[in-house]
Amino acid sequence: MQLLNLPQELNQLTIMAITNITVKKMPLSIQLKSQDVQNLFPIAMSLQESLRTFEYTESRVIPKFAKLVAESRLQAQQQMLRGLQI
Repeated sequence: MQLLNLPQELNQLTIMAITNITVKKMPLSIQLKSQDVQNLFPIAMSLQESLRTFEYTESRVIPKFAKLVAESRLQAQQQMLRGLQI
């Protein structure tokens, strides 16, 4: 979770630099990592919600019908794995 706070911390340091508080210029690698986090954050939150929904739905399927939904379960798992590779 610390990585998710990076954009906010970078913004705070930028504001401090603008208001003449002594802050050195941020290294480019930190700025680029912050931009990466900002770009991937919505995808990560969507994937997290999808996993939560999948786990809930999976827990509601009774064993008697498990074979009937096996194909759909497999497709959902494959889609989530594709999302994790991002």
